[in-house]
Amino acid sequence: IGSAPNRWLMRKLAEFGRGACSFVVSIESVEASMNDFLQRIDRPVWSDISLRWKGTVPLESYPERVPDLYAGEPIVLLLKLDPGGEAPQVILEGRGPDGMAQLAPVVPQAVRTNAGLGTRWAREKIESLIDSLPRGGDFETVKRNVTALGLEFHLVTAYTSLVAVDK
Repeated sequence: IGSAPNRWLMRKLAEFGRGACSFVVSIESVEASMNDFLQRIDRPVWSDISLRWKGTVPLESYPERVPDLYAGEPIVLLLKLDPGGEAPQVILEGRGPDGMAQLAPVVPQAVRTNAGLGTRWAREKIESLIDSLPRGGDFETVKRNVTALGLEFHLVTAYTSLVAVDK
């Protein structure tokens, strides 16, 4: 609550704990914000979600730990596929209101001309690499990989920045 909470820290705590967070800007909106938040987390559509692959397995998948699914919120999965390979078949498994459930969505063939997808994937991979540090990831390896991704995809990271030159 307040005008300057550490949003990154709160989001990461919620993510690592498979929870959720909400930010309240003013004291007047505490009750409404808390009611919305409690109503949201009280009834997840699916929890404890995991992925199972049939046939082709993607080279990489992010986020590594799929978050719980709440009503009105999407789950976004980013996959790095073998360039010449088939689209994978995925089965999402999770705990719903009536017990364990499965869903087999169709994974579309990748659109190779959309630069935005590659950039989004690179951001997710960078975040995953940085998140590996508190779990014992090797700092030099993480730094080298994050730097390479930042340079390749022209992203600002903890180890890269962009410079504009006016001629």
